[in-house]
Amino acid sequence: MNMMGNDYELPVVQKNLDNKVPTAHVFVESSPRPLTPVQAKRARFVLNLKNNYQRLKETLAFFEHFARVCELSPHGIEAIKKANEDALQELSQKFEAKIKAYDQRISLAGSPHSSESRGGP
Repeated sequence: MNMMGNDYELPVVQKNLDNKVPTAHVFVESSPRPLTPVQAKRARFVLNLKNNYQRLKETLAFFEHFARVCELSPHGIEAIKKANEDALQELSQKFEAKIKAYDQRISLAGSPHSSESRGGP
């Protein structure tokens, strides 16, 4: 049996029995009501942004590590660290703006006069 999970994945128990189809049991948080399609879509959107942020963070950490391995000067390493911090800060701001814009689009789409506000029929 495998037990997998972290802060952005659902825990799963997978069973691989002899000559049988593998089965998996997914554990989800119990909520008073299931997510609406809009809430589920927003959750996926936010999860994708978080995954992109994590990938950038790992990539920037690699560049910093690579600079140390190549024995760049302390000044060069500090410049890379500063650029990494600036890039992560900028990306955080962009993601916050994207989430706000997404929430605005969703709230406009859910309003009764949404087609009028967009100039639609």
